[in-house]
Amino acid sequence: MNAGADAARVAARLIAEELSEAGLQSLDSIERGAVLDALFASSAGRRWLRQSSLLDQALADRLLGYADDYNQERNDSTLAAVVECASLARIVEQAPTIAAGAGAPALWTRLMQRPGHFQAAIERVMQEGKERALTATATHLLLDPAEQIDLSAGQRQAVAMAIIDSRAAAARAVAAEHLAITSPATLAGQIGTLGRDPVASVRGFAWYAAFRCDREEAMAAATALLGDESIGPAIRLTALDATGEHLPTTQVVGLLTYFVVHPNPDLALAAANLLHRQHRHPEIAMTAIESPHDEVRQIAARLMDPYRGSPAAGGSRPGDPLRADPLLQLMRQLEEEETGE
Repeated sequence: MNAGADAARVAARLIAEELSEAGLQSLDSIERGAVLDALFASSAGRRWLRQSSLLDQALADRLLGYADDYNQERNDSTLAAVVECASLARIVEQAPTIAAGAGAPALWTRLMQRPGHFQAAIERVMQEGKERALTATATHLLLDPAEQIDLSAGQRQAVAMAIIDSRAAAARAVAAEHLAITSPATLAGQIGTLGRDPVASVRGFAWYAAFRCDREEAMAAATALLGDESIGPAIRLTALDATGEHLPTTQVVGLLTYFVVHPNPDLALAAANLLHRQHRHPEIAMTAIESPHDEVRQIAARLMDPYRGSPAAGGSRPGDPLRADPLLQLMRQLEEEETGE
């Protein structure tokens, strides 16, 4: 009978729990090796091995070579057993694969008390990991709500600094949020680069940190960026919103007056929304009423309405002591006509 077929049948019986591990152990070394090879050949066989008492460091190191098992997102507790049993060198080598799937928590939990191996694994994930591995790493190490992976503040900072330069958009956003809270000066120091990041949330957190650290320097950087018409509107839009959110009205009148009539509709509307939301000023409103964009003109018209508008933006409303009551004006006019005065 074919030895390979025999080994496959034994492997199938083990997976189906028709044969115990003792039955495998009773085979001679050559037969046992053939059955192990047959088990390694299928995902079901490898899962059987991961939860068997046969699992040792050598077996775990070999199992880590099957990337497809570790790239899956579904929860599989047997993956953690392999990570806990494998050699540290093998774990670091396979970190880009393990970090992408359900074995990631076990990976970082095992390495967090070993700074050298932890840093080596982070570097390997940054260099070789796919986008899912990078995003999962950022989530596990920077956004762990249960704090199962107990890193020091310095370790988290180092992770965030590595991820902020990664190629994964979602991972960079997580790192930017973390640094904006824990180390805003780090983001502020890179505003020239991060203020132009293709990811809007990264830009937003960077501008938040910059204005939080030094308002004058942030204003200078934002003004330079906003004045460069060669820069795409999306990047300038983030800078415009941040400037409007962090500076008083007196410092943004000129800026918003310029942008409410800007040819780009998104930039013009953003300026108009800032006018409506928190920077009500007659000069901005009077310029906005001449905007080439209908939505902007409508906002300005509402603010400047003589009956329902905003006094701060040049409009008025009933009860405004500076506005003459139109009913009283009409009554006086009728009275004057009747008396002939």
